[in-house]
Amino acid sequence: MARREGVRYIHCMPTTTTRRTLIRAASAVAPLAVARGASKRSDSSNSRAGADVYARIGVKPVINGVGTVTVLGGSLMPPEVVQAMNEASRHFVPMPELQRKVGARIAELLKIPAAMVTCGAASSIAVATAACMSRGDAKKLAQMPDAGDGIPNEVIQQKAHRSGYEHQMRIQGAKIQSEIEGRKVRDGEIVTACQAVCPTEVIVFGDVNDPNSRVSKLKAEQRNYSLLAELNTKPRTTYLSALKNPNPEIG
Repeated sequence: MARREGVRYIHCMPTTTTRRTLIRAASAVAPLAVARGASKRSDSSNSRAGADVYARIGVKPVINGVGTVTVLGGSLMPPEVVQAMNEASRHFVPMPELQRKVGARIAELLKIPAAMVTCGAASSIAVATAACMSRGDAKKLAQMPDAGDGIPNEVIQQKAHRSGYEHQMRIQGAKIQSEIEGRKVRDGEIVTACQAVCPTEVIVFGDVNDPNSRVSKLKAEQRNYSLLAELNTKPRTTYLSALKNPNPEIG
């Protein structure tokens, strides 16, 4: 069986089957079936062994219908990542240097100006807040969380975006302003960082409670879908399926 461009092709035996061709086919399939069976048993045994680690302390694994989030452990690690971590665990290295080199390598792979590895969303927000307040000034960075004169310390945040991560901003000495003008955000008034650097406009941000907003109109389209919708998940982010005309010559 083969796959090509999303289409499944099934290769069948000839309609004229002789005793000899049948025996040949059976002998060829048998080792493959054994190999697949062993692989499935190995995968299932590894999965059970991993689940047992949590079961021994009374923690039940769950099905992740949200995505890459810290509260569920981030993401699952492929074997090559686990192997790299195992090799790295055998040596001591200067962590500041490792942080710089790994960040530079990630930035190179993603073709972005810079990158930094953090422990999760909370530490990312703390580091980002510190960077915005100090703006590369080592003296200001050392002064925080005592944000005195000359250090910008006001963070503007929508009330609807209060998520429990505000403490990560406050520990840097920042003050959170959730409501200043006492009005709703106008459609298109806020542009996220992802939108600003994406020329193809693949990301749309807005108020889904406003039926006239662009994001509400897009979510109302038939092309709109969410991941694992059949499990009644209600993620904040949904997607639009792309439509392609396989026969542009006929319109």
